[in-house]
Amino acid sequence: MDTQESSPINDSEVTIIDVSEEDEKLKAIEENLIQEENSDNPEDEQEKKEYFVDKNVSLCLDCLLKWINDYLNTQYLDTMFTILFGTFSMILCIVLASDAKPEMVPFEIVPINLGKKEKLARQLSIFFTFVSFITENMLLMRVVLCLSFGIGIIANFLSPPPIDFSFVVWNFLILLINMKHVSIICYSKRHITFDPSRELIYTTIFHKLMSRNDYQQLMTNSLIRTIRKGRYYVNIEDSCDNLTILISGKMRKTDTKNKVSWVKEVTFIDSPEFIMQNKSYGQKFNISFYAETECKILLWPREMINELLAKEKEMKSVLLAALGIDVSYKVFILDVVK
Repeated sequence: MDTQESSPINDSEVTIIDVSEEDEKLKAIEENLIQEENSDNPEDEQEKKEYFVDKNVSLCLDCLLKWINDYLNTQYLDTMFTILFGTFSMILCIVLASDAKPEMVPFEIVPINLGKKEKLARQLSIFFTFVSFITENMLLMRVVLCLSFGIGIIANFLSPPPIDFSFVVWNFLILLINMKHVSIICYSKRHITFDPSRELIYTTIFHKLMSRNDYQQLMTNSLIRTIRKGRYYVNIEDSCDNLTILISGKMRKTDTKNKVSWVKEVTFIDSPEFIMQNKSYGQKFNISFYAETECKILLWPREMINELLAKEKEMKSVLLAALGIDVSYKVFILDVVK
């Protein structure tokens, strides 16, 4: 029977682990971590302070916004303004009256001396400036400002010499600016007459939406055409190349289901197609327009009116509003017919 001899154990191959040393290392690591946590690092302390400051500021702002939302609204602000305005108006009246009776004011103030022309002129100048701030009419505001700065110039010349010439020049420049605005507003509000067809369109469609001056600009590239009786103005699948208004005549509208309706005089013929053309290029008609009688129309070529509306953003908004009203009317009529 063969016997196997066990090989002798080499001491170099055996690693002896000292458990006590490992425990000491772990304890040292824990102590270092605790020391780091408890150490007073200036940078860490600064970051903590900044964090708490930001947090406190954020809480204060949140509380302030909540208070404003809960207790402040337009009504309260209007009431506060009325109280302040009334209070200071009374103070102003007392101060002005104190020129005759100084004992009305419990403390000494510089006398106004309304008896002197230059003092009276200065007060009138300030008064007209005040009036300009409370008016909502732009023309009236500009006129009153002209009076204010004009009187301000007079007040300077009435004052004892030497004259503050820089003040006079400033007042004169502001006076010129306001006079220019008064001229522009008056010119834009002048009465412009149009031919009977365009006048009818203005009074029926546009008079509540734009001034005559703007309407004149809108009519710059418009054309008036006549469609003979028995002819189609637009047929199904034709492209939408114009924006058109029926001035007079009887025009029949037929859709793809042969449903017949009639175009009302002094309304847009192709308002839905024009609006959709702005959304998707190459809009086609799905209805036809047939002249039962001789029809008179006003039209804008699409390229020309698009060029105008690209320059005049406000006019574009007004025209789209008019088109929207027209489309709403057409939808309402369709609902009634159904």
